[in-house]
Amino acid sequence: MAIRKGDLVKIDFSLVKEKEISQELFKSILIIKNKEDFFLVSSNPYENQVHQIMQIYANHAPLIFNSLTISVDLILGNKFYKGVPVKYLERIS
Repeated sequence: MAIRKGDLVKIDFSLVKEKEISQELFKSILIIKNKEDFFLVSSNPYENQVHQIMQIYANHAPLIFNSLTISVDLILGNKFYKGVPVKYLERIS
């Protein structure tokens, strides 16, 4: 099922990859104490652009590229998580 504004969701932490989301979001997701918490989706899905820098070889210049993901914003308690890709989320029915 599609995820929409107002849905309750859980994050599947086994799918979260550091290179697919911003460093700030990745660090804030990792420090969530209770992995079973439900999040409230506070926005409709949108395209989120993430700038990434990837080092392929030690002797070459870094490769800089952008990736687009379908993302939503989440609320847990008094914290706001912006740009969480929907592929990491599981909708609670």
